[in-house]
Amino acid sequence: MEERIQKGEKKLGIAIVDLNFLKKINDTYGHEKGNLAIKKLCFIICHIFQHSPVFRIGGDANMYQQKKSMKAARE
Repeated sequence: MEERIQKGEKKLGIAIVDLNFLKKINDTYGHEKGNLAIKKLCFIICHIFQHSPVFRIGGDANMYQQKKSMKAARE
């Protein structure tokens, strides 16, 4: 894939998504609810970008690799 990107044959987008107030959710409602918030965020990201890998990179940050344009991902 890297070679195809360098040749201009393939476009690549990367985004990092941060879940605001995760610490507050954990402190107020417990880590089970914090984990549920992370899972729900991941479900939303995976649903929108169905053909793109999604990774949790630590804490409340998630990353996805966008293989399609934003318009194509929404369709």
